[in-house]
Amino acid sequence: MVTAAAWNDSAHAVGNFTAGQFSLWGSTDGANYELYPADDPGQLSFGVEADELAPGTSIYAPFSVRTGEESVGGTLEMFADEEANAVGLGPFLTYGVARISGPACDAGSFAEGAELVQDGSPLTAHGSSAHSLAAGGEAPVHLCLKITHPEDSSDAARGQGVTAVWELRATAGISE
Repeated sequence: MVTAAAWNDSAHAVGNFTAGQFSLWGSTDGANYELYPADDPGQLSFGVEADELAPGTSIYAPFSVRTGEESVGGTLEMFADEEANAVGLGPFLTYGVARISGPACDAGSFAEGAELVQDGSPLTAHGSSAHSLAAGGEAPVHLCLKITHPEDSSDAARGQGVTAVWELRATAGISE
């Protein structure tokens, strides 16, 4: 009679998973960040010229965004409200958006920035590229919006107004 002995052993693994948080905060001054839902958007400050926009005039306003402190990273895209931006003065104006290095927004920083919306686009145009958002509220994305009332604007623009609306849509995910 033969007796065979076999030894065996095993190793086990376990993983615990929790979904991360994701939130997008905005700032109209590059320093004070808030949540800006659709029913309470951040009010851009274009200055007094916004109330007296004459043909041949361009005005600028900053807007910065970042993720929340407990948030994962992601990507950012810009969308125009096609309905709101197409009424009154809207069809006569053009705009562009550039990603800039800091919150100071003017003609110089706009020209040096990375294009998000091509300058001269109608107010109903969406952004042409996505930008990365860092996790944990790090590395805010500073934007410079340029609104232009073209020199060749029609007389029909006189006295018209528009409340232009844009959505900065963030999508959670790994950003590089």
